Amino acid sequence: MADDLRTIRRPDNVSNASTPTELDIARRKQWAAAMIRAADGPIPRYGDAAWHAMVETDRRRVASAVRAAECHQQECDDLVTRLHREIADGRAVFEQLEVEDFTEMAKGVRRLASVPTYAELADRRGQPERAERARARARRMREDAS
Repeated sequence: MADDLRTIRRPDNVSNASTPTELDIARRKQWAAAMIRAADGPIPRYGDAAWHAMVETDRRRVASAVRAAECHQQECDDLVTRLHREIADGRAVFEQLEVEDFTEMAKGVRRLASVPTYAELADRRGQPERAERARARARRMREDAS
């Protein structure tokens, strides 16, 4: 599954020929900028009431559609790069959380290591039979674990 996250696959129905080059992108951006600059006056938001009220040949209406298309296309231009960055950032956060969790667990183990065992407590209380039973149980548990 990790390999699936590292590789963004193109859908089968899209050919490599349709992938724009850096030059294609630069030309598209130049054309879009020229179309937007050609608008005389404020450019309405694409699809809102002011946009619908304009005649279809109004340069501001065209500029609005070009601006909307360019915003959409810019999202697509760097999609793979952004996805890779987001995945890498998510991985870094996950790894940091893993380190923090392990550090916290290790602190807990160290705290438990300083707590006397039941056998040691039984010895302190002067209960050698209970201490020996506790040691025998601890030996059996170690043997079962290995």
